Amino acid sequence: MTATYYFTLTDYGSERVAQAHGQAEIILVNLVLGDANGLPYDPISKKTRTSLVNQRASVPVQSVVVNGSIARVTATIDLSIGGFNIHELGLTDSTGKLVYIGNYHGGFK
Repeated sequence: MTATYYFTLTDYGSERVAQAHGQAEIILVNLVLGDANGLPYDPISKKTRTSLVNQRASVPVQSVVVNGSIARVTATIDLSIGGFNIHELGLTDSTGKLVYIGNYHGGFK
């Protein structure tokens, strides 16, 4: 069974991982949220993107904890952010480009 909602590395993220392998950390700076212009998509189909289809908000990543093959990313979405359905998510580095891209069920925020 495949996951319905998930994150995947973008092509840019894969390049960063390959370059950093054993050499340096990749610092995730922001969690970005978007509405995908109301057209949800499978993240694999958008791996070439360096930004969301329609970004609506960005919040700072507070922490990243890696435990084996699992990473827990913490970011707090302020109450003032909202007024849209979340269909797409991403994690960006200091360049502002997407390292990871994901989808979401369209919950209203």
